[in-house]
Amino acid sequence: MKRRSDTLQELSEDFLFHLETQNYSPETIKAYRNDFKLLSRFLTDEGIAEIGEITASIMRNYGKWLKRTGHVATGIARRIHSVSSFFKWMEEDEIIKDNPMHKVKSPKRDKPIPIYFRDDELARLLCAPRLDHPLDQAIMTLIANTGLRRQEVINLQLHDVDINANLLKVRKGKGGKDRLIPLNKQAKQALAHYLTVRPVVEYSAFFIAMRHKRLPIGSAYLHRLFHDCLDQAGITRKGLTLHKLRHTFATRLLERGADLRTLQELLGHQDLSTTQIYAHASKERLSRAVNLLDETM
Repeated sequence: MKRRSDTLQELSEDFLFHLETQNYSPETIKAYRNDFKLLSRFLTDEGIAEIGEITASIMRNYGKWLKRTGHVATGIARRIHSVSSFFKWMEEDEIIKDNPMHKVKSPKRDKPIPIYFRDDELARLLCAPRLDHPLDQAIMTLIANTGLRRQEVINLQLHDVDINANLLKVRKGKGGKDRLIPLNKQAKQALAHYLTVRPVVEYSAFFIAMRHKRLPIGSAYLHRLFHDCLDQAGITRKGLTLHKLRHTFATRLLERGADLRTLQELLGHQDLSTTQIYAHASKERLSRAVNLLDETM
């Protein structure tokens, strides 16, 4: 067992390294690191320097402190979850004997209905002039038709895509699990066209930037690509991000008859309750359509 005098910074860095070995995305690890910085600020204010001094009472006060400092319920719940995961890891690794988070309840939070692209917006987005380039067309078409996460697109390798079998394999997605995703006609055609112009390089990454340095694409490339397309399509509605294409993929499938279990497998969700939120989005859209009848009476 490690000393109970180990600092929060030392142990949190050990935990973040553990998450890296479990194939958590850089964005998730960054979020955890920011959560630990916030916790460290609170503990410093409380005069606590060692992990062994943290009690359930102190952690309940942490939740109250987050609320007083302007954090909303969803943000508080996420940060409490981060700390709970950290303490669970320390308990399982026998770094601590007593886990104070066992006696701390996370605040209830209403899951917001996902924002997604309307059909007309999606059509305009996928016709943006920048998508005349086969690489960019392949990336945006793939995300819209498979619901891949940003990091899953970046991590995609040449051997993960089987054009002839119409299949794509996501290796060690969120939670470290593999999954297979069928390719529809649009995605297959876009990927096949890109492969005819993909540069021959030493990298095995599927997507290689072609305009300047011929290197695997990264998060910054996807960010620029999405916002260029958004601007060129004239879409100004707030809340639409690259990740919302994943929400759009899920909502469109449900509206076309896909069941939740199938959607759960395609999205790589560990918990069905995470997938059910898209059912609410679909129902709300149908409800709005029916309510249009009231305007004609």
